[in-house]
Amino acid sequence: LNNAVRNSVYAYFANIYDVPADGNCGYYVVFDFLAENGMLPDSCRTATDLRRLIRDFAVEHKKQLLAHGSYFARLGYWNVAHDD
Repeated sequence: LNNAVRNSVYAYFANIYDVPADGNCGYYVVFDFLAENGMLPDSCRTATDLRRLIRDFAVEHKKQLLAHGSYFARLGYWNVAHDD
């Protein structure tokens, strides 16, 4: 980045964190936010644990998440994920 772009980014954001560039950057950001705010269970210690926690929640609550009229059903996810 050139200095003007870098300075404008730093002027807009209070903090910028460097996270691994392994395709999980969004999970690292969410993990850090939840951890800083004490919103993670003790069993969730890494971004991978967070991904597993989200997946397990989705599997456990699949019927409610994909119920007729739900957010995910309205977006068409039910058409793709229907496996009943």
